[in-house]
Amino acid sequence: MHAWQKVHDGVEAVFDLDEAKMLENLAEQLKRLHRAAGQGALNFEDPAVLRLYPDAYDDAEEAHEFRRLALPELAGARERYHDAVIVGSVTAKREGDTATVHVGSEEIDDWLRALSDMRLVLTTRVEQGNEAFQGVTDWLGYVQATLLEVL
Repeated sequence: MHAWQKVHDGVEAVFDLDEAKMLENLAEQLKRLHRAAGQGALNFEDPAVLRLYPDAYDDAEEAHEFRRLALPELAGARERYHDAVIVGSVTAKREGDTATVHVGSEEIDDWLRALSDMRLVLTTRVEQGNEAFQGVTDWLGYVQATLLEVL
């Protein structure tokens, strides 16, 4: 991936096709996770899920009630963040083995939030001993950092 560059109506970056596909795949997986959260179908024993959706209260009953009331809206917003990444990846201009991803000004915050979700889940998996994700986590950090720098 080449660092993000400002363009008149947002930012652009050139990704290898495999990188663009991986980004799209991660966004699709996280979107499904957030959809399951909104439907109350997640295992909150999973450390990655707990990092994304921590207890709002110390009291277990209050935490459960908060989740029941607030989770559908919170999860729906997070699904939309990942939709922005999916759309950006799918609509990328492909040339040879690269894809130029354009992110409009109004989608930049969604991208940053989606990248944070991805990094949070993968970092949790690395902490659980699955070090295969470390390289992807580091790369996502670069994608996010260069996006922040260009802003």
